[in-house]
Amino acid sequence: KMGRQLDQSGQPFNITVPRAGAPSGFGVTNPVQQKAQEAAATGSVKAITDKLENSFAIAQTAEERLKQVQNIKPILDMPLITGPGATPQMFLSQVANKMYGVSNEETLANTRQLITGLSELSLSSRGALKGQGTITEGEGALLVKARSAPDSLTVPEYKRLFTLFEKQDKRAIEQHEDIRKRAEKAGIPNIDFWRVEAPSAQTGQQLKLSPAAQDAVNRAMGRTP
Repeated sequence: KMGRQLDQSGQPFNITVPRAGAPSGFGVTNPVQQKAQEAAATGSVKAITDKLENSFAIAQTAEERLKQVQNIKPILDMPLITGPGATPQMFLSQVANKMYGVSNEETLANTRQLITGLSELSLSSRGALKGQGTITEGEGALLVKARSAPDSLTVPEYKRLFTLFEKQDKRAIEQHEDIRKRAEKAGIPNIDFWRVEAPSAQTGQQLKLSPAAQDAVNRAMGRTP
């Protein structure tokens, strides 16, 4: 009887007693504490979702850049670029041929801008990556150089640069996948929507060059038309 009298909305605690025919046992709940727990749970879900959205955006950007990098990187293994007379200008010219189908002053400027943008992306995202995605002091200096003066890089430096891009992008996607799996355990719905997968690496045989670029490769390798 006392329990029923105390079971009022104005009381700090709701105390219930079993009625006739109800299962035996008493229940004590604290509405204030319940609301706090519900708010904490809602806040936790929002925090996880916000983190998931942020990492998803980073991983999508990494996926797109990785496609670009894997499209350009095989040029560095071309005989024209690996030979003793290779110059950075040859590399930039072949990238221009690959990306735009022709190499002229406008496409070369676009190619320089492309490399500048890729380097800027690495520098701006370096604080967001952990573990194997972390940039060393030497890698940071290379990125700064590539961002400000891509023409001044040597062919070996270009190789290091594109390897660095790949390392960062793969790590960003891996890091997002770790967050996605934790979100799945937390019960976030439609979790497959947030999936981002690293594109498979292209091979030299898959490299499609413009006719002018392919002709240059053929001549460098002594192939007859």
